[in-house]
Formats: sequence, structure tokens, C-alpha cells
Amino acid sequence: MRDIAEQTSLLALHAAIDDPRASEQGRDLTVVADDLRRLASRTHSSTGCTWRITCHLHVRAQRAVQNKEAILEISRACSDNVRVADGLFERIGAAMSAASDSSHEVKRAAKDQGRIAATANSRLIGVQRTAAETAKDVAECLETLFNRSSRRVATTTAV
Repeated sequence: MRDIAEQTSLLALHAAIDDPRASEQGRDLTVVADDLRRLASRTHSSTGCTWRITCHLHVRAQRAVQNKEAILEISRACSDNVRVADGLFERIGAAMSAASDSSHEVKRAAKDQGRIAATANSRLIGVQRTAAETAKDVAECLETLFNRSSRRVATTTAV
């Protein structure tokens, strides 16, 4: 477009130079030269405007590409973070499962310990009763022995 505008300007310039040389045809040439100058001016203006728009679009396109690349990098980082988080959640789930299993084992062991303690307590109560009965029996035996020995001593001293 710039080349066309420059050629049009040159044509207008040649027409303006040839204008004084010509007579009646020169006036027609002057009109054509004026039209060519206006056309050249408009073409030059349009070319500048088109150039500015093209430059602006080029800058915006470069920014769009940069933004796309930045977004792509961010999405890759997010994807990596999701993979890491997924792995962590798997590890957390496994740890929670292990903790739950351990908790159930502790609960079972506590129940077993409770039953063992109840059994031991019951047996200790039985041993305590037996010991009390034995102590009572021993006391009765001792009393009986004491009474018999006292009678023998009395009978032996009386004889």
C-alpha cells in the first residue's frame, strides 16, 4: 500500500510539473493531478492508519501468545500440583487406614485386657474366700488342738 501511495504521489507530481506546459489539455491534466494528489494523500493516510492498526494487532498477538504460554505453564504447574496432591492424599488414606487398623487392635487388646482383669479379679476373690475359709479352718484346728492339749495337760497333771 505504501508503494502505491508513493507511486500515486509521483504521478501527481509529474502531472503538476507537466501542467504549465500544456494548454487546454493541461487544465484537464491539472484536474487529474489534483485528483491524484487527493488520492495520494488519502492513500498515504490510509496506509499510515493500516500500518498503525497492523502494528497494534501485532503487539496484541504477541501478548496473546505470551499470555497463552504463561497460561500453559501455569496449567502445567497446576497439573503437577494435582499429581503431587493426589499422591499425598493416597499416602494420607493409607496412613488413616493403618491408624484405623491400629485403633481396632488397641480396642480388641483393651477388651481382652478387661476380660483378663475380670477373670483375675474373680479368681482373686475366689482365692480370698478360700484363704478366709482356710484361715477359719486353721483357727478351728488350732483351737481344737489347744483344747485337746489343755485337757491332756490337765489329765496328766491330775494323775
